[in-house]
Formats: sequence, C-alpha cells, structure tokens
Amino acid sequence: VSETILDTISPMLLRTFAIDSLTVVAVFNKGLDSTISAIPLRYELNAGIGVPSLAIPQPPLFRQVILTLQKPLHSAKVYTLMAREILDCSGNTAPLAQEVKAGLASPPVEGQVRINEILFDPVPGAFDYAELFNRGPGIVDMQNIYLGNRNNGLTGSLVKCSEIPWFLFPGEYIALTENSDIVQREYSSAHKDRILEVKSMPSFPD
Repeated sequence: VSETILDTISPMLLRTFAIDSLTVVAVFNKGLDSTISAIPLRYELNAGIGVPSLAIPQPPLFRQVILTLQKPLHSAKVYTLMAREILDCSGNTAPLAQEVKAGLASPPVEGQVRINEILFDPVPGAFDYAELFNRGPGIVDMQNIYLGNRNNGLTGSLVKCSEIPWFLFPGEYIALTENSDIVQREYSSAHKDRILEVKSMPSFPD
C-alpha cells in the first residue's frame, strides 16, 4: 500500500457517437484534464464542419467530451474527428493528433447489417460469439440492434447488442459475446475494440 504507482498511459480517442446533427460525443480511454479538454480548438471535424463551438467534458470520470458543432452533420456521411494535444489527469499527453470516424446514425435498411460468423459450439470454458458486419451505406447504432434466434418461424431470445450508444460504421465488424477477455484469449486475432459484451447470448443449439 505504500508503493507509488505511476500512470504513464497516454490518453486515446477511442470512438464517437452523435446525439443529433449538431452534437458529437468523443469517447476516450481514460479521464482527461477537464480544463484542457474543454478547449474547442483541440478538436476538428473534416468535410467543412471545422472546429466545434463548445467542448464540454462530462463529469465525474471525464472520459467523454460533448462537442457542439457549428455546422450540421449530414445523414449517412462518414466524417473524421481529430483530437490534438489531449492531456489526462496525470499529465500524460497523446504524442500525435488522433483521428476516429464520426457521423450521424440512421435506422438500418434490410440487408445492411449481416451476420458474418457465429461461434455456436465453443471449447469448454469459452463463450459463444456472433460477428456482425455493416455493409453500408449508413451508420448503425448498435444500441438499436437486437440479436436473437428463430424457432419454427418465430423470433425469440432477443438480446440488445449494446446498452450505450455504439456506432458501427460502413465496412466495420463487431463481435458480440458474454466475455470479451475469454474470446481474446482463445482467438489471438480478436481486437478488443471490436468486441461488445452482452449480458447473455441467444441459444444457438449445435
């Protein structure tokens, strides 16, 4: 308990989601310096959107910053949000400008979200997963997507894919499972930022 633990991990911009056409939320891996992260000039969107008029870090963890835009986002268009010189509470800064996708989600059309793979019979001690793919052209909020099964033509065992806003952009994959750590352990190619944990998975009989 007497040991001094130094925080040397740099803050990283992980993803974004839009509340509406003029409000984008930037999500980071850790708590930020609330003063520095509130400077609008630290952020910029491409395609003519530019620097936001406001940047409001969200307490108590300060891992999210709400950006108020000066120009509206267009539906189905994918933008790039850049964050520069972001500082965390321990004084660590990101060495380079960081970029992630941004945009405005819209209701998916039939055939847009595809099931790319289902692991229905994992090894002992492991977990099922289902991998989804967004064919586009729109952006999908996984908070509005449900995974289930079908028995005698009837849909059942519906599971909400995300309890929080989580945007799946065109051309991107996402895996759903009850335990992301086990999936990463069993499959070395698994990407942590491409896995969403759900409370339960639908039954997928062998």
